[in-house]
Amino acid sequence: METNVLVYDIETRVYGKPNPEKDLLKIFGCYSYKTGKYYLLTTKEQIQKIIDAHKFLVGFNNEHYDNPVITRFGVSLKYKSIIDLRKIFIQRASSMKVKGGLLSNLLMEFSLDYITKTLGLVDEKEGKIKINYDMFMKDTWTAEELQEISKYTKRDVEITKKLYEYIEEYFTSFKDFLRQDANMKKIYLTAGIAKFSYKAICKAMGWEERYGEITGKEDKISGGYVAYPAGEYFEGNIYCLDFNSLYPHIMIQCNLYGRKKEGVIDDKPTWAGGGKWETQGVYYADEISGVGKLLKKWYADRVKYKEQGDRREYTIKIIINTIYGILDNAYYTLVYDSVAGGDCTRIGRQWTKYARKKYREAGYKVIYTDTDSVYIIDPHKDKERMLKVRDEIINDIKLTVPFPQETFDMGIDDEIKYMYFFKGKTKDDKVTDDEMDEDDFLYKPLGLLKKNYIYVTKEGQVKLKHLGIL
Repeated sequence: METNVLVYDIETRVYGKPNPEKDLLKIFGCYSYKTGKYYLLTTKEQIQKIIDAHKFLVGFNNEHYDNPVITRFGVSLKYKSIIDLRKIFIQRASSMKVKGGLLSNLLMEFSLDYITKTLGLVDEKEGKIKINYDMFMKDTWTAEELQEISKYTKRDVEITKKLYEYIEEYFTSFKDFLRQDANMKKIYLTAGIAKFSYKAICKAMGWEERYGEITGKEDKISGGYVAYPAGEYFEGNIYCLDFNSLYPHIMIQCNLYGRKKEGVIDDKPTWAGGGKWETQGVYYADEISGVGKLLKKWYADRVKYKEQGDRREYTIKIIINTIYGILDNAYYTLVYDSVAGGDCTRIGRQWTKYARKKYREAGYKVIYTDTDSVYIIDPHKDKERMLKVRDEIINDIKLTVPFPQETFDMGIDDEIKYMYFFKGKTKDDKVTDDEMDEDDFLYKPLGLLKKNYIYVTKEGQVKLKHLGIL
């Protein structure tokens, strides 16, 4: 573990609701990886001295709360690298797979206590200690009160330290995809997923990173195709079919990073939908672009790493699933192409609709669709027959693209016995023809399930999922 790290937490005198611009610092608790010791400090000089001795300052919600309070106390945090664990979890929970599913689906709140208990880092006995906060309103404490405050503050630091060590271990595989100078700055922890992915591409391509300006006037591309649920409750042979890494495969198979730019005149072969799909751009069909080749390599590496149980599989999954987003972001100058970005989701919508159409024509009921997933009911109760339709869909698509990939497929994400949506139609709901098909009905979840739906697999597992239409 890096020794130049200080984990800290503060206790304050609060006037009503916590307010970093008004609350007063009472206790500064910390753990130094340099000395291997815990400290409870109260003076500006003590706090400044220990902060000056460390490069990285790790806390929970420290950017928003602790640091403004500390600064107002007269302590300088200048030139220090701040790591806010709460911020990391807010940014990355939707990409973090843990026991029980995606972390974002398991967290009801982003509190230190809830996150650490959800991850199993602490239990009720090892978690936060209850305390009478009125003690922090006092200017002096009895020996018993000081002991209680010390125990409370140290426990908070201990929990924060456990969470920091967890996050360091969880994202250690990110280091392999960044340059050494970035790792020395702990960019693998502090960068957002999009920026991390861009840095990984630049390293792999041998590019010097360049960034553009965000004006706020950029055109936003349309997202994936999402259809309203076709009912409220379903029972039977239900399958969730999922395109394998839909957007990365579109980028590779259609060579989206190899767009022929406007005004370029040459006789190289090109592709613009293969006569079946609509595209805005025109793409070279003679050779896959450099980034396309990198994506192809990464996808192959991911398959290999997954078989080996290597955590780099998870890292590559995050990168390749993030790339389409930075394709349409002018900040990431070296990969930015708004035309290709628009075509990525445009082609994805067409392929997803094509899958729905093929299954309907084959006698299946499509009950819900979200970007790369299609939920169907099998009235024939014949899995092999259903998979033959799947194979026809994949083969039909591959015949229309310049660089078909063996890895492009639709997998069975789940086999479902029961599926529940929660009805809540309102007069304010507006649905376009593009969003609804002839047998789709408008349903919206209510109450605690406002943005989710539930299904029960054939194995009896209960799963809670996000409803993409909201």
